[in-house]
Amino acid sequence: KNAFIPQCFFYTARSLALAIVPMLSQHENLLRHISHQHWELSNQNRDIQSDPHFCMLVSRQRSNEVALFQEEMVVDTLRFCNLMAKVLYEVSDENLRHMPEHFVDNVCDIL
Repeated sequence: KNAFIPQCFFYTARSLALAIVPMLSQHENLLRHISHQHWELSNQNRDIQSDPHFCMLVSRQRSNEVALFQEEMVVDTLRFCNLMAKVLYEVSDENLRHMPEHFVDNVCDIL
């Protein structure tokens, strides 16, 4: 049997767990923080545009989005998640027990 393709599959799945999934989680937390900061500044009747901390958070958001939401990155990630979901669906129950749990976690976190 060809071991190269399964090895690439597992490496790609692991790279999602180590790179894209944590970046998406970090970005989601950053968006929550920005929203909360905006709410606080608005309630204090302070100028949002001149607040250096708020501006830094927004610039961090923009720089994260450049890497995370490139069209090619999004398309390839979703295609691989689709493939991973199909593989997991078609695997027998006996073999499914040997699959890493992060496979399902990653698909759920990305979608």
